[in-house]
Amino acid sequence: MPVEFLSDEQAAQYGRYAGDPTPEQLSNFFFLSEAELALIAERRRDHNQLGFAVQLCTLRFLGSFLPNPVQVPSIVVRHVADQLHLPARVIARYALREETRYQHRRIIVAALGYCDFDGGQAVRLIRWLYAQLALSALRRREVFAPGSDRYGDPRAELLHGVAWDAVSNDVCRALNRSLDPQPELERLRLELDGAYREVERTLLQNTALQLDGQPGGTRLRLTPLEPAPDPPSLQRLQQAVAQRLPAVPLAALLLEVHAFTGLADAFTHVTDGTSTLRDLPLSVTAVLLAQACNIGLAAVAAPEVQALTLSRLSWVQQNYVRAETITAANARLVDAQFALPLAHTWGGGEVASADGLRFVVPVRTLHAGWNRKYFGSQRGVTYYNFTSDQFTGFHGIVIPGTLRDSLFILAGLLEQQTRLDPREIMADTHGSSDVVFGLFALLGYRFSPRLADLPDQRFWRLDREADYGALDDLSRHVVDEGLIAAHWEDMLRLAGSLKLGKVKATAVMRTLQRGGSLSGLGRAIAEFGRVEKTLFLLNYVGDEAYRRRILRQINRGEQRHGVGRAVFHGRKGELRQKYREGMEDQLGALGLVVNAIVLWNTRYMGVALDDLRQAGKIENERDISRLTPLLHGHIRMLGTYEFKLPEEIAQGQLRPLRDPDTVQAYLEQIEL
Repeated sequence: MPVEFLSDEQAAQYGRYAGDPTPEQLSNFFFLSEAELALIAERRRDHNQLGFAVQLCTLRFLGSFLPNPVQVPSIVVRHVADQLHLPARVIARYALREETRYQHRRIIVAALGYCDFDGGQAVRLIRWLYAQLALSALRRREVFAPGSDRYGDPRAELLHGVAWDAVSNDVCRALNRSLDPQPELERLRLELDGAYREVERTLLQNTALQLDGQPGGTRLRLTPLEPAPDPPSLQRLQQAVAQRLPAVPLAALLLEVHAFTGLADAFTHVTDGTSTLRDLPLSVTAVLLAQACNIGLAAVAAPEVQALTLSRLSWVQQNYVRAETITAANARLVDAQFALPLAHTWGGGEVASADGLRFVVPVRTLHAGWNRKYFGSQRGVTYYNFTSDQFTGFHGIVIPGTLRDSLFILAGLLEQQTRLDPREIMADTHGSSDVVFGLFALLGYRFSPRLADLPDQRFWRLDREADYGALDDLSRHVVDEGLIAAHWEDMLRLAGSLKLGKVKATAVMRTLQRGGSLSGLGRAIAEFGRVEKTLFLLNYVGDEAYRRRILRQINRGEQRHGVGRAVFHGRKGELRQKYREGMEDQLGALGLVVNAIVLWNTRYMGVALDDLRQAGKIENERDISRLTPLLHGHIRMLGTYEFKLPEEIAQGQLRPLRDPDTVQAYLEQIEL
């Protein structure tokens, strides 16, 4: 291959080992799979097996063979030899027969599916380099890629023309909307008018609500909700159930959950899509525990167990545990929880909440943000996750810093891949703009945020002439229904494009803006959102039970975060991933493990309740709906400590010092 464009130093290092591979590289490129071990075993004599294996790993790592295949770092030879249970010194004999080495190369190339780098490959490389330049421009939004989900111009991806005509009726049917704006506006007018009159009618009885007349107009103030105390019968039931839950180590809990859900079967190899590796569930659950507990792979490795060696765990982590497989595994747990009768006592999966779990990121990374309130003088990320009314987490998004836009919530609802179909979402205020309310309503979702700024909210009306008594001044702002009518079909077209995945929710603001201001379509959605937001506000201030329902569901999400914090106990609870993919994988594993805890607890709580019911110890059946599976006092997160002393040590002998030159010591430097 021509190397004129390389420096002399780079050219000298090309196709060679520049030094010892890092511990991560050693575990990834130099780990021998079961299929490769079988291929190696076909070679006769120890030196041929070791030489063949070293050549195979060298090609995978460097992309080329070495002129002298035994001129490799000693750490490579020792690591490969350990896996073959051979002495590393036999590699010297492999250099004696050149014909054998070349024969092995042909077999290795065929086994790995590689081919020689020729003119055609050079053209492909040039195209790849140009693609990297284009990708850099795409990321800076300097250009768009037609047809790309991530880098396409969202305005160009909207349904239009023949494509919209073909699906418009189906979209309207799915959204329960009419293409004619007039019936929709009339329905909204009647609904809004009724909501105003209901709040005005009960104003005197609603002691939590006060109207303040101020020079700038009437404002509403709402007395915060008083905590509702748990009745004694519920407290006794909570204690009785918690006392009956078996004590269990977290590792055993994960294996048990796999036994009745097939959890680990969702983890497939990144290249061949199979999950046939021997004892894969043991390796996968160990990796998940290490990531979720933030303790590193060395803490769960066991050299005497083939499936738990450090090199095997690192290889499984890099090849099996990724966002795609974590999502598939999580769907299994959500389905299993949905199948339990006790879960339906808490909810049917139609309601969810969204909230953020925040982590300090003490390493240098582009994917963390500042927020002094949550991260102090450091930077961090928010793991914005979704909790169903059955206590399961069904989606998560990693956000640098903290959430500023509720469109992330809409994106989560549209992109989640479980059987749940929540139609109402509770959250904190987080940029709940008029546009956000409009988009949620168009797509059939009910957005119910917990408000922190009620006095600053505007109330809107559709009927200019209506008299709402004490609320008349409050409702002085009038919605431009003509703008809604003029853009109604485009609004449905945007909603259909979101529903069908043609455009991403997080990119939709680029669709609705021109030169930094809302376009006509954007303003129409905002006007529509003002109606929906006012309906929400009137319901919020007029119905204490509604406010309590919002608070109860948000509290479920916060309780999940408490369990998540208990699980994520290692390294001071700080996230030390540098790259976004690593953050998503590790926090996805955390969400998966918390779901496993929820499922395990729910299963055993059902058995405990049956036992209590048979003994006549459930005083009020309605108390069951207020129980929670977010318990972790009976789960051992920190492992088991052995208080055993070898006889020779008890008699005064010293333990042998560690040898820093061993392969095991080198692999222990692997970062989580």
